[in-house]
Amino acid sequence: MYLINTDHDPMPVHQIVDMECALESAGADHGLWKAWTIPDSHEHGFAFWNSPICDLGGTCNPSIKVKRRVTDFLDLYLK
Repeated sequence: MYLINTDHDPMPVHQIVDMECALESAGADHGLWKAWTIPDSHEHGFAFWNSPICDLGGTCNPSIKVKRRVTDFLDLYLK
């Protein structure tokens, strides 16, 4: 499972935190799920699909897009 939000997401931030807590409480293997907050963005859902990967300091790598990070994760567990 891949949970993604942005630091200015219109989705209530507690939803991703609640899901992380539920997964941890259930003993879900952390290697099988990831949570990631995209900094300096208000986009939601597939709106950030083509956005560059940025770290918490705001440094972005324009050659790596969100979709690549997500599809790499899915390929690792679904192929």
